[in-house]
Amino acid sequence: MSEYLIEIPAHTGSAVETLRFTSGSGRIYDGYYYEPCVSNPGALKIMMFGEGTTRGASKIGYGEIQLVNKDGQLDSLRNYGIGGRIAVIRELIAGVTIGMTLSCSMEQPVFNDSSVSIRIKDPQVVLDVAFQENKYAGTNVLPAGVEGTADIKGKPKPVLLGQVSNATPFLVNTSRLIYQGHDGALQDIPAVYDKGVLLGRGTNYTSQADMEANPPAEGYYRAWLGGGMFRLGSAPAGVVTFDGIQGATAANRTAAQIAKQIALRVLTTNDLIDQDFTDLDTLNSAVIGIYINSETTIAKALDEVIGSIGGWYGFDANNKLNVGRLDSPSGTPEIELTKQEISNLQLLPTKDEGRGLPVWKVNLNYDKVATVQNMTSLAGSLNFSWVAGTLPASAYWSAITYGNGLFVAIPQNGSAYATSPDGIAWVSRTLPSPPTGGYWVKIAYGNGTFVLLGNGANGNATNVYATSTDGINWTPGTLPVSSVWVAITYANGRFVALAASSTVCALSSTDGTTWSQGDLANGTWTSVAYGNNVFVAITYNGSALATSPDGVTWTARTPTNSAGRSVTFGNGLFVAIVYNSNVFATSPDGITWTARTMPMTAYWSNITYGNRVFVATVENNSKVAAVSPDGILWYQVGLPSAANWQGISYGNGSFIAVSFNSANIFTYRIAPSTEYLSRVSLEYRTVNDFDDAVLTVHPLATEITLDSLLVSSAAAQTETTRQLSLRKVRRDYVSISIDSSVLASMPTVGKVIKITYPRYGYDAGKLFVLIGVNMELSAKKITFYLWG
Repeated sequence: MSEYLIEIPAHTGSAVETLRFTSGSGRIYDGYYYEPCVSNPGALKIMMFGEGTTRGASKIGYGEIQLVNKDGQLDSLRNYGIGGRIAVIRELIAGVTIGMTLSCSMEQPVFNDSSVSIRIKDPQVVLDVAFQENKYAGTNVLPAGVEGTADIKGKPKPVLLGQVSNATPFLVNTSRLIYQGHDGALQDIPAVYDKGVLLGRGTNYTSQADMEANPPAEGYYRAWLGGGMFRLGSAPAGVVTFDGIQGATAANRTAAQIAKQIALRVLTTNDLIDQDFTDLDTLNSAVIGIYINSETTIAKALDEVIGSIGGWYGFDANNKLNVGRLDSPSGTPEIELTKQEISNLQLLPTKDEGRGLPVWKVNLNYDKVATVQNMTSLAGSLNFSWVAGTLPASAYWSAITYGNGLFVAIPQNGSAYATSPDGIAWVSRTLPSPPTGGYWVKIAYGNGTFVLLGNGANGNATNVYATSTDGINWTPGTLPVSSVWVAITYANGRFVALAASSTVCALSSTDGTTWSQGDLANGTWTSVAYGNNVFVAITYNGSALATSPDGVTWTARTPTNSAGRSVTFGNGLFVAIVYNSNVFATSPDGITWTARTMPMTAYWSNITYGNRVFVATVENNSKVAAVSPDGILWYQVGLPSAANWQGISYGNGSFIAVSFNSANIFTYRIAPSTEYLSRVSLEYRTVNDFDDAVLTVHPLATEITLDSLLVSSAAAQTETTRQLSLRKVRRDYVSISIDSSVLASMPTVGKVIKITYPRYGYDAGKLFVLIGVNMELSAKKITFYLWG
């Protein structure tokens, strides 16, 4: 037989004492007397995440202890301080051995004439408290002080942890233009912006007094890193934002180390398992950043930080904070259970997307911008501006590319072409003779080689092409087939060329010399781009669409009339424009497309992406173009001259567009300020990874999107690939019920458990991760929720 011993710490008015009760007969155990008044030792449910899910916010469980109080012997408890303290519940087996032990937080008791009820909670309730207790006092006596005035009185002071971009600080001194971005010391404030314009930086202040006494020069800022503050030299024109870095080194800016900082706002080092944080750093040591300038809780901040790397946190039976990462279960299990101990086993659907179906694609948001802005909130100097230029001669300029430090522009007539290192100074050169009666039409650069495609007389098929390693000296060659070539690109280690209306519509080459024929079906193909591990080909009128991993094997996809003329890839999206339309389309994978609207109807000719900006050109003697920081929201911009704008390319910090039947070009040189515009117009950047093969087995396989605080694209891509590997295979979500006497102690969520059971392929044993526990102590029943 077993009974439960319950230890309840309570402040009696003079000191904290431990009250001891038992569900059995009154007894002395370990030198202490336990009073026999427990009618229900309680029930408690603890989940790693939300119930039935394998990611997202943590879940706090609740239960209740009931004590018998028929004679009023426990009435004095109503005067004791119990709420917020930790109760310990132990199972005593045969009056001798302590079995399962667990700890839980308590609320104040509730009384009736016959009983006392004490609500119990998962100990992590201690984290469900205000993140920031320090508030602005609003006590400035201007022009002095950094506590603000009535406008910010009572607001929590901001906290910046790790590396954060474009955060909005608090104006803490309106007279001296002093701003605070962190309640404490920062490692650096590398940039401050006024309405998006980067301010000059003066020398750092040494103290608050130094900061208050000495203003910066006009148009500059100076930082007092010790107080997480900076001061402006002149009144701002608009919204002030800044970039901030906290933590001495990158090793101090990881999810594990920032999670520890957050937890220690309410815990002590004795309250957590320090090795867990070290182990979590070993799993993922990438830099993250979080900015908190409004009311939130410790738990919510931990959810965001730990969740950035697929992690979890929770308290163990000894009331110690554990952290870890959800991975495929492996290693030595903490507990092994067999059919003999398991009274019930069920396979359950999860509450994740797809209810347990494998995931075929993972999108991961990263590089979070603390303050999102658009053109209306930024200075006019940040608007896109263009510079007119001229090529060496008028010609039917139709294509341009950049490689090996050189822009190369080609026309559709004659053999003269032009090169430039910067898009400003051009040199006229001579190409090899084009196909007889024909012309050179498309050009691309990759793997140290320029590849030039031509068409025959009157746009007929040809197999003539040329290559160059420097863009100046060319070697003619012969393709394996003749076709009317319309597009070429280089990506993922290979050139892919498209032809329009031909028996062979695609060629692929890793070196530009040896070519393989593709199986792309006949169609009016016009453009090809690569992204997210796939080439995408579109037709002129949107009547056909195809994808390929290598440019050889192509899969027809459902076409959309919102995708025609030209396609590119950037910011995690394919973007395709349509000729003579205000409609365009975007797709994350080249398969599923979303129709969208341009700011105007135009004869869109080409689109490209570079340095976080999309640019689309217009022909038909146009004096406009369009730009977009994300491929979704577009801005119409004016050009210095009207022309039939055709090919466009990005390189060396500039977009260069050439025009048909003129010598005009326009240059858009990316400046730091406009780089800033493209950066702050989106809350996140996005990377993804996918496996089409999953859809073959599971046509309803799901696509998921995860938010993270990771800063670098490389770290984000690594986590994306890990998440896909973890979730693209079938996983079982299982509940098992056991008698509580089986356990020597309550395992912490996140630990590995081995189940051996004569069903579902578990005969030889299967490892699972414990993601939830439901304890019904009065029934001596424990239910584990397992994933693996």
